[in-house]
Amino acid sequence: MKKLLVVIGVLLLVSVSAAAKPTFYNFSFDGFCDGMSLVLYSPGVGIPKVFVAGVRTGCVADNVGGFKTGITKTIVPFRSPVLNVSIGGSYSYSLIYLIQPKGLGGATSCAWANYYSPDGVGNYLLNSGTCSTTAPDKKATKSSGSIQ
Repeated sequence: MKKLLVVIGVLLLVSVSAAAKPTFYNFSFDGFCDGMSLVLYSPGVGIPKVFVAGVRTGCVADNVGGFKTGITKTIVPFRSPVLNVSIGGSYSYSLIYLIQPKGLGGATSCAWANYYSPDGVGNYLLNSGTCSTTAPDKKATKSSGSIQ
């Protein structure tokens, strides 16, 4: 019985340490006053690292969340995979960002696009462009620590 408990304990420790480490992305949207601090994470062992949480930074401050997706390369920003995040809060429209930060999927540069749905009927391209890596946002780093 003791051996069985030791084996189970070792397996639990190994499985917990095997969980994917979170990846942090911090960037500003070139030509705009805002950016994002995001964390790509897995909430537990056996769950893919596809969840995204964080904040918009700069001239605005909103919580954002979403998923890593492998969308087709036929829509702006013409890259895959991307972080597909939307703004939290009670907006009367949907604002969705598709972002490929530098390093995601081997990307050597950062690109983004945002789409909105003011009428609930369709999604329309609002803006797109490039982004630059920035220092981590302290609020995002602290808040994302609770999801690991």
